[in-house]
Amino acid sequence: MAQSDEALEGVTAVREAIARGRSRFLSLARAWAGADIDAEEALHAAFEKALSSADRLRDPASAEAWVGRVVRNTVVDALRRRRSVVAGVDPVEIADPIERTSNCECVLHEARHLKPEYAAILERVVVEGVSVGEVASELGLTANNASVRLHRAREALRRRVVAHCGTESATGCGECLCETRGCCAA
Repeated sequence: MAQSDEALEGVTAVREAIARGRSRFLSLARAWAGADIDAEEALHAAFEKALSSADRLRDPASAEAWVGRVVRNTVVDALRRRRSVVAGVDPVEIADPIERTSNCECVLHEARHLKPEYAAILERVVVEGVSVGEVASELGLTANNASVRLHRAREALRRRVVAHCGTESATGCGECLCETRGCCAA
């Protein structure tokens, strides 16, 4: 089959999957979005994305599952944007327990006790300011895998800091519940 025939087959398969599964996709979008975003709007955006890249679909038989992933990813992206707008900050700041201006030695101490791959990616991205893409290349990872690792590292650090200090704030030594604030300076 020629490349254009394969592309046309992918577009046709995606259109059919959207037509067959619209109500199911809408139900999923509503379940994932909750009351935070307009599920209809997110679904429409997802369908536009799916149709615009349908020519790259390799297996038309998997079109419905592929469209479902596009819907899920679009809803997740919309939720992230919504939360960052509501909070008035960059989404990275919301998820990042380390801040460059941090004076909290507890955060630095707890970061040293993470799994080595988590500590390394936090050091490179958060402390040194290297892009996730560059770190991914250095570590031989995909950018997506590196982003997931960074997210998991931040979550692990957040849990450790909460367990140790009772605060999620990297600059919250004033709120720290340790016996002596900044107790891990040594």
